[in-house]
Amino acid sequence: MSTTTVTIGDGDTSYARPNGDLYYTRPWGEHTDVAVLRKARDLGAYTLFYGAPGCGKTALVEAAFGDDLYTILGSGDTEVADLVGSYVDTGSGFRWEDGPLLKAAMEGKPLLIDEVGLIDPKVMSIVYGLMDGRKEYAVTANPERGTVKAVDGFYVVGATNPNAPGVRLSEALLSRFTIQVEMTTDWALAKKLGVPAMIVTAAQNLAKKVVTGEA
Repeated sequence: MSTTTVTIGDGDTSYARPNGDLYYTRPWGEHTDVAVLRKARDLGAYTLFYGAPGCGKTALVEAAFGDDLYTILGSGDTEVADLVGSYVDTGSGFRWEDGPLLKAAMEGKPLLIDEVGLIDPKVMSIVYGLMDGRKEYAVTANPERGTVKAVDGFYVVGATNPNAPGVRLSEALLSRFTIQVEMTTDWALAKKLGVPAMIVTAAQNLAKKVVTGEA
Protein backbone atom coordinates (compact mmCIF):
# COMPACT_ATOMS: atom_id res chain seq x y z
CA MET A 1 0.00 0.00 0.00
CA SER A 2 1.47 3.34 -1.02
CA THR A 3 1.23 6.44 1.14
CA THR A 4 1.19 10.10 0.22
CA THR A 5 2.63 12.86 2.37
CA VAL A 6 0.65 16.08 2.11
CA THR A 7 2.16 19.34 3.27
CA ILE A 8 -0.32 21.86 4.64
CA GLY A 9 0.85 25.37 5.40
CA ASP A 10 -1.33 27.52 7.62
CA GLY A 11 -0.13 29.12 10.82
CA ASP A 12 -2.97 31.53 11.58
CA THR A 13 -5.10 30.88 14.66
CA SER A 14 -8.19 32.85 13.69
CA TYR A 15 -10.04 33.66 10.49
CA ALA A 16 -12.73 36.22 9.73
CA ARG A 17 -16.09 34.82 8.66
CA PRO A 18 -18.18 36.68 6.04
CA ASN A 19 -20.23 38.29 8.85
CA GLY A 20 -17.06 39.69 10.43
CA ASP A 21 -16.95 37.31 13.41
CA LEU A 22 -13.70 35.50 14.10
CA TYR A 23 -13.37 31.73 13.98
CA TYR A 24 -10.62 30.30 16.15
CA THR A 25 -8.99 27.21 14.70
CA ARG A 26 -8.68 23.85 16.43
CA PRO A 27 -5.74 21.47 16.08
CA TRP A 28 -6.32 18.44 13.87
CA GLY A 29 -3.16 16.43 14.33
CA GLU A 30 -0.24 18.57 13.22
CA HIS A 31 -2.45 21.08 11.42
CA THR A 32 -5.50 23.28 11.97
CA ASP A 33 -9.05 22.37 11.04
CA VAL A 34 -9.20 25.23 8.49
CA ALA A 35 -6.00 24.09 6.79
CA VAL A 36 -7.17 20.48 6.62
CA LEU A 37 -10.55 21.45 5.15
CA ARG A 38 -8.90 23.60 2.49
CA LYS A 39 -6.53 20.78 1.58
CA ALA A 40 -9.46 18.36 1.44
CA ARG A 41 -11.04 20.63 -1.16
CA ASP A 42 -7.84 20.59 -3.21
CA LEU A 43 -7.91 16.79 -3.10
CA GLY A 44 -11.63 16.53 -3.89
CA ALA A 45 -12.38 14.77 -0.60
CA TYR A 46 -15.91 15.85 0.32
CA THR A 47 -16.51 16.40 4.04
CA LEU A 48 -19.44 15.81 6.38
CA PHE A 49 -19.53 17.45 9.81
CA TYR A 50 -21.92 16.25 12.49
CA GLY A 51 -22.53 17.45 16.00
CA ALA A 52 -24.83 19.43 18.28
CA PRO A 53 -26.02 22.93 17.33
CA GLY A 54 -23.55 25.70 18.11
CA CYS A 55 -20.38 23.59 18.09
CA GLY A 56 -18.87 25.42 15.11
CA LYS A 57 -19.72 23.32 12.04
CA THR A 58 -20.97 26.20 9.90
CA ALA A 59 -18.44 28.66 11.33
CA LEU A 60 -15.53 26.41 10.36
CA VAL A 61 -16.69 26.11 6.75
CA GLU A 62 -17.30 29.86 6.48
CA ALA A 63 -13.85 30.56 7.93
CA ALA A 64 -12.21 28.17 5.47
CA PHE A 65 -13.85 29.43 2.31
CA GLY A 66 -15.13 32.94 3.03
CA ASP A 67 -17.02 34.76 0.30
CA ASP A 68 -16.42 31.95 -2.22
CA LEU A 69 -18.87 29.77 -0.31
CA TYR A 70 -22.39 29.00 -1.48
CA THR A 71 -24.75 27.87 1.30
CA ILE A 72 -28.17 26.29 1.46
CA LEU A 73 -29.99 25.63 4.74
CA GLY A 74 -31.82 22.33 4.49
CA SER A 75 -35.15 21.34 6.01
CA GLY A 76 -37.90 18.82 5.50
CA ASP A 77 -39.41 21.21 2.96
CA THR A 78 -36.29 21.56 0.81
CA GLU A 79 -37.04 20.67 -2.81
CA VAL A 80 -34.90 19.87 -5.83
CA ALA A 81 -35.53 23.39 -7.14
CA ASP A 82 -33.93 24.89 -4.02
CA LEU A 83 -30.66 23.22 -4.99
CA VAL A 84 -30.82 23.15 -8.78
CA GLY A 85 -32.82 26.25 -9.59
CA SER A 86 -36.18 27.12 -11.12
CA TYR A 87 -38.07 29.55 -13.31
CA VAL A 88 -38.71 32.93 -11.72
CA ASP A 89 -41.34 35.48 -12.65
CA THR A 90 -39.69 38.66 -13.94
CA GLY A 91 -42.97 40.50 -14.41
CA SER A 92 -42.75 40.27 -18.17
CA GLY A 93 -42.29 36.52 -18.33
CA PHE A 94 -40.39 33.67 -16.75
CA ARG A 95 -36.62 33.29 -16.61
CA TRP A 96 -34.57 30.30 -15.48
CA GLU A 97 -32.30 30.95 -12.49
CA ASP A 98 -29.66 28.46 -11.38
CA GLY A 99 -29.64 27.31 -7.76
CA PRO A 100 -26.58 27.15 -5.46
CA LEU A 101 -25.67 23.60 -6.50
CA LEU A 102 -25.35 24.47 -10.18
CA LYS A 103 -23.64 27.79 -9.47
CA ALA A 104 -21.02 26.13 -7.28
CA ALA A 105 -20.44 23.40 -9.88
CA MET A 106 -20.04 25.80 -12.80
CA GLU A 107 -17.94 28.36 -10.91
CA GLY A 108 -15.73 25.82 -9.18
CA LYS A 109 -16.71 26.95 -5.70
CA PRO A 110 -17.53 25.17 -2.43
CA LEU A 111 -21.12 24.49 -1.40
CA LEU A 112 -22.22 24.02 2.20
CA ILE A 113 -25.42 22.02 2.58
CA ASP A 114 -26.33 22.89 6.16
CA GLU A 115 -28.69 20.53 8.02
CA VAL A 116 -28.24 18.09 5.15
CA GLY A 117 -29.78 15.31 7.23
CA LEU A 118 -33.18 17.01 7.25
CA ILE A 119 -33.46 17.01 3.44
CA ASP A 120 -35.42 14.13 1.92
CA PRO A 121 -32.90 11.52 0.64
CA LYS A 122 -34.76 11.48 -2.69
CA VAL A 123 -34.00 15.18 -3.08
CA MET A 124 -30.37 14.72 -2.07
CA SER A 125 -29.93 12.02 -4.73
CA ILE A 126 -29.55 14.80 -7.31
CA VAL A 127 -26.06 15.57 -5.99
CA TYR A 128 -24.75 12.05 -6.57
CA GLY A 129 -23.66 12.63 -10.16
CA LEU A 130 -21.76 15.79 -9.25
CA MET A 131 -20.04 14.19 -6.26
CA ASP A 132 -18.83 11.02 -7.99
CA GLY A 133 -16.72 10.34 -11.07
CA ARG A 134 -19.34 11.70 -13.46
CA LYS A 135 -19.04 15.29 -12.17
CA GLU A 136 -22.23 16.30 -13.97
CA TYR A 137 -25.95 16.92 -13.58
CA ALA A 138 -28.61 16.86 -16.29
CA VAL A 139 -31.09 19.67 -15.63
CA THR A 140 -34.35 17.83 -16.30
CA ALA A 141 -36.46 20.77 -15.07
CA ASN A 142 -35.07 22.83 -17.95
CA PRO A 143 -33.98 20.69 -20.92
CA GLU A 144 -32.61 23.78 -22.66
CA ARG A 145 -30.15 24.13 -19.78
CA GLY A 146 -28.64 20.81 -20.73
CA THR A 147 -26.03 19.03 -18.63
CA VAL A 148 -23.93 21.00 -16.16
CA LYS A 149 -20.34 19.87 -15.68
CA ALA A 150 -18.50 20.54 -12.41
CA VAL A 151 -15.22 22.40 -12.89
CA ASP A 152 -12.11 22.26 -10.73
CA GLY A 153 -12.66 23.75 -7.29
CA PHE A 154 -16.22 22.48 -6.90
CA TYR A 155 -16.57 21.04 -3.42
CA VAL A 156 -19.42 19.86 -1.21
CA VAL A 157 -19.52 20.08 2.59
CA GLY A 158 -22.43 18.72 4.57
CA ALA A 159 -23.34 19.59 8.16
CA THR A 160 -25.94 17.95 10.35
CA ASN A 161 -27.08 17.37 13.91
CA PRO A 162 -27.53 13.58 13.96
CA ASN A 163 -29.80 13.73 17.02
CA ALA A 164 -32.33 16.15 15.54
CA PRO A 165 -35.81 14.72 14.81
CA GLY A 166 -36.26 13.67 11.19
CA VAL A 167 -32.57 13.31 10.28
CA ARG A 168 -32.02 10.79 7.48
CA LEU A 169 -28.78 10.20 5.58
CA SER A 170 -28.71 7.55 2.87
CA GLU A 171 -25.80 5.17 2.55
CA ALA A 172 -25.31 6.40 -1.02
CA LEU A 173 -24.84 9.96 0.20
CA LEU A 174 -22.64 9.01 3.15
CA SER A 175 -20.36 7.01 0.85
CA ARG A 176 -19.62 10.17 -1.13
CA PHE A 177 -18.32 12.03 1.93
CA THR A 178 -14.72 10.83 2.14
CA ILE A 179 -14.14 12.68 5.42
CA GLN A 180 -16.68 12.46 8.25
CA VAL A 181 -15.92 14.44 11.40
CA GLU A 182 -17.71 14.81 14.71
CA MET A 183 -17.56 18.42 15.91
CA THR A 184 -17.65 19.04 19.65
CA THR A 185 -17.68 22.14 21.82
CA ASP A 186 -14.24 23.64 22.48
CA TRP A 187 -14.50 24.23 26.23
CA ALA A 188 -10.91 25.45 26.57
CA LEU A 189 -11.51 28.11 23.93
CA ALA A 190 -14.68 29.21 25.72
CA LYS A 191 -12.62 29.92 28.83
CA LYS A 192 -9.96 31.78 26.81
CA LEU A 193 -12.65 33.97 25.27
CA GLY A 194 -13.86 35.02 28.69
CA VAL A 195 -16.80 32.74 29.44
CA PRO A 196 -16.92 32.39 33.27
CA ALA A 197 -15.35 29.13 34.44
CA MET A 198 -18.45 28.20 36.46
CA ILE A 199 -20.63 28.47 33.35
CA VAL A 200 -18.22 26.35 31.33
CA THR A 201 -18.10 23.68 34.05
CA ALA A 202 -21.88 23.62 34.33
CA ALA A 203 -22.21 23.28 30.57
CA GLN A 204 -19.66 20.46 30.51
CA ASN A 205 -21.53 18.58 33.23
CA LEU A 206 -24.82 19.00 31.41
CA ALA A 207 -23.26 17.79 28.17
CA LYS A 208 -22.02 14.64 29.92
CA LYS A 209 -25.52 13.97 31.26
CA VAL A 210 -26.94 14.33 27.76
CA VAL A 211 -24.45 11.73 26.49
CA THR A 212 -25.35 9.26 29.26
CA GLY A 213 -29.09 9.88 28.83
CA GLU A 214 -29.57 11.50 32.25
CA ALA A 215 -30.75 14.78 30.66
